[in-house]
Amino acid sequence: MPLEICVTSLPSAILAEQSGADRIELCTDLSCGGLTPSLDLVQAVIRELCIPVHVLVRCRAGDFCYTAEEKNIMICSAQKIMDLGATGVVIGALRADGSVDDSYIHEVRAELGPKSQIIFHRAIDVSSDVMAATRELARLPIDGILSSGGQDSVAAGMDQLCHMRQMLPASMDLIAGGGLHIKDVDRLSTIDISWIHTSASRRAIDSALAKSIDELPDAEVIRELKAQVS
Repeated sequence: MPLEICVTSLPSAILAEQSGADRIELCTDLSCGGLTPSLDLVQAVIRELCIPVHVLVRCRAGDFCYTAEEKNIMICSAQKIMDLGATGVVIGALRADGSVDDSYIHEVRAELGPKSQIIFHRAIDVSSDVMAATRELARLPIDGILSSGGQDSVAAGMDQLCHMRQMLPASMDLIAGGGLHIKDVDRLSTIDISWIHTSASRRAIDSALAKSIDELPDAEVIRELKAQVS
């Protein structure tokens, strides 16, 4: 299982690569679940790193039911991000009833073209029906789903992640992320998870630490996780 590290700055991105990350997801404002980073930051990170860079595209905090104007803003952001050389974008939207906004996904794909990687983010975990959302996403032109199985953490959503993997085509990645702890890795390896996603903060290896501690990646944590997944 390759390792994706969520980062919010250039120093964190460089640290993640040097410590063994296989890919990064770049965003800002992790306290609210992450928002779109500035184009200047995207450009700087892509210039400095050799590993693939995925970028979160989310225009505001809160729910994932967006207005037409908000969706247009995010599509425009995604285009600019891909033009800078990102490997892919991490997106997602829901309808008012909590189902997947498939029209938005089709719009993003149409604008970005077939070569851009598109990952549906953890909006799926707050959808009205995670399994129904998975079935819908399995039919859409995306490359993967980031999820904790509809629960607050990967550990709590492990059974659901297993069912989700079975519902998705082999060509579509299932990326396990959300409160991930190093002790989850062994079980994840048994259910054909494509990637492990984490901020790699100290709490990833020390469950006694408070959830609110600094989310900056820790080189030791990344190296320990890398050893586990290799």
